Amino acid sequence: MKKQSKLRLKFGGVLLLALISAILSFPHLVGFIPPLSRAISGLHINRGLDLQGGIHLEYAADLKDIPSERWMTLWPQRKLSLSGA
Repeated sequence: MKKQSKLRLKFGGVLLLALISAILSFPHLVGFIPPLSRAISGLHINRGLDLQGGIHLEYAADLKDIPSERWMTLWPQRKLSLSGA
């Protein structure tokens, strides 16, 4: 198979994958094709909390056991916030 035909095949595959993804993500776009619309509406895709917008994570580090000298050498830009200034 020639290099150009391999490239065309890959490009067609990417386009097909994008089309399938778009149809599954926006099923109302294929409402004009009733059999396809019914088939897609029959699928139940569970979205995770990140896609539903229902998650918020906040990380905090306990730095009280780290000597301040060590902290200053690792992150000198934090010197002002640690010294309270």
